[in-house]
Parts: sequence; structure tokens; C-alpha cells
Amino acid sequence: MSSKENLGEEFAIEWLARHGLRAERFSKAQTRQSKTPDFRVFKGTEFVLYCESKHVKYDEWLDKQLADAQPLEVVGGLRHDPIYNRLADRIRAEKLTVDLYVWLNKSKGQQQKGTLYFNAGSKHYVALSALLGSDPAKHRRVG
Repeated sequence: MSSKENLGEEFAIEWLARHGLRAERFSKAQTRQSKTPDFRVFKGTEFVLYCESKHVKYDEWLDKQLADAQPLEVVGGLRHDPIYNRLADRIRAEKLTVDLYVWLNKSKGQQQKGTLYFNAGSKHYVALSALLGSDPAKHRRVG
């Protein structure tokens, strides 16, 4: 992983590569001109889609409480979860403009497993499913 890629971007690049796709960053000049997704994605030399990646880091909230707890002390409980809420709010706001979400789960040393979520109103959804070799019946609907 280069210093310019976060873990979410690394996961996205690996997942796309497993599907025969190549991720390419935008130039510095392009990112200075306007807001851009993380990558342009190509199949061979043909541009096929844009990719934006997000990464939720491991949350040490409960670990810290357990480390500071007295023997037999109950810790944890309900709390406000800003990471989940931020992602959920963004998905709600963008669900009509994003065609497909891929939720990747990866543990160290294990291959990623992707769960696909699609925008039911997407005009590109069928083409994306075919491009990824994925059965639409196994995808979850957003919106």
C-alpha cells in the first residue's frame, strides 16, 4: 500500500482486480479543479465506472473500557455511533446517485468477502452486475 492509499482504497483496488478491473487515480490537477471520486476504473483500456471507497477503522471503545474495568465490573452499553451514522446518512443522501455499493469485510490474512447493495432505480445496475459476474438475485437493495 502506498502512502497515498488508505486501507479502504487498498481493499477496493484488490477487489476490483479480482474482477479483472484496474483502478486509476485522478491527477493532482484534476483533484484540485473539482471534487472527484477516488478512482476511475477500467476493463482493459475501456473506462467502465467510477469508484469511491470508505473505510471504517477498528473501534477500540469497548477494548479501552475493558482494560480499565475492575474485576466483575460491567462495561459497554449503548452509545452514539458516529461512524455508522455518518456512513448511513451518506448512503441515504446518495442512494439515488450511486448505482452499487460493495461492503467489504476483510480480516488480516483472509481474502475479502464483498456484499453487494444496489440502487433499485439505477440505469447501470444490470451492466454493473454483468461486469462483475455477479448474480443480481444475491444483491441487497438500497432505497
